[in-house]
Amino acid sequence: MKYRIPVPKKIQVGAKTYKVKIVDDLARFEGSRGDVCHNRLEIKIEKRMIPSEKETTFWHEVMHSIDQVFLAHSVDEKSIDALANGLHQVLQGMGIEIDWEK
Repeated sequence: MKYRIPVPKKIQVGAKTYKVKIVDDLARFEGSRGDVCHNRLEIKIEKRMIPSEKETTFWHEVMHSIDQVFLAHSVDEKSIDALANGLHQVLQGMGIEIDWEK
């Protein structure tokens, strides 16, 4: 059984609430698929990717948020990527996925 959840409009990480935005110009202007801005409390995900890439990118940016709030930005990029991919795989194995179509 699959559980498709809508793209969250915001996520809570500690005492901070990050807005989640799906944008179509991130890759063009910033050369990336996702971004987290801790000052503006925003997570941006590039719109022009396939759903699995969006989902992995989303969890990657969530991991950066967790790292910033709870670990004082002490986790390296390679570890953030590994944690994001691991979380994505665990959630998929449980049948939980984000519905990027809505």
